Amino acid sequence: MDEARGGEMIFKIGFLIMFFNEGFVMMRHVSPFFARLRDKVIKKLGENIWYRLHGTLDYLWMGLVTLGLIVNTNRMAHFIALCVFWLGAVMIFYLPRWIMLEINSKKSGD
Repeated sequence: MDEARGGEMIFKIGFLIMFFNEGFVMMRHVSPFFARLRDKVIKKLGENIWYRLHGTLDYLWMGLVTLGLIVNTNRMAHFIALCVFWLGAVMIFYLPRWIMLEINSKKSGD
C-alpha cells in the first residue's frame, strides 16, 4: 500500500471513530432516546469507566485524524470533511441550545 492510501485509510478510520463517538454524545442534546441510552451505558459501565472510554476514544480519533492529515496528500478534502462535520454539529446541536439559553436568560432577567 502506498503512503497516500495508507494516510487516507488512517484518516477515514479516525473520522469514523470521531463520527460515532462524538455523534452518540451529541445526540443526547436533541433526542431523549439517546439521552436515556447514554445514561444507561454510564450506569452499566460506571461513570469512571465511561469517561475513560470516551476520553480514550477522543484521543484515538484525534491522533488518527491528525496523522491521516499529516501523511495524506489529499488533506484539503479531509480538512473540509472535518469542517463540515463540526460546523454541522455546532449548527444542529449547539447553536439552538445557545439561542434558547439566551432567550430564557433574557426572559428571566426581565
